[in-house]
Amino acid sequence: TMKIWTRPTSALDLGLGFGPGEFACSDRFNPCGERNSFNIDYLWQGGHSSYDRLSFHMGLGARFWFWNYGNSTSDFQVAARVPIGLDLYIFKWLEGYGEVAPSFAFSPNLFFLEGALGARMYL
Repeated sequence: TMKIWTRPTSALDLGLGFGPGEFACSDRFNPCGERNSFNIDYLWQGGHSSYDRLSFHMGLGARFWFWNYGNSTSDFQVAARVPIGLDLYIFKWLEGYGEVAPSFAFSPNLFFLEGALGARMYL
């Protein structure tokens, strides 16, 4: 992911996802084939200054999935999402984060939860 600070208490979060072909296949939630995704979220942060160590964030956004099932068969899906999480500022240049994102996919309609743990390095 990449976080772009727009103000001291708000940011844009951009993410890319890649999925292997045959890992954890499920007809309902995770069909087999190559899976790629892109998400963009607008986040409201509890704070981001040199004195902050822990910050709460929540936001609104969307995720876009692109599937390639082989045999010239592909699919596209969009979901609205509400990420909610915590950011731990380890150093001025390093942030750890965790979040859950209740999401609603369109066509077919499906409610689900996404989750993420990760780290960001600021350049």
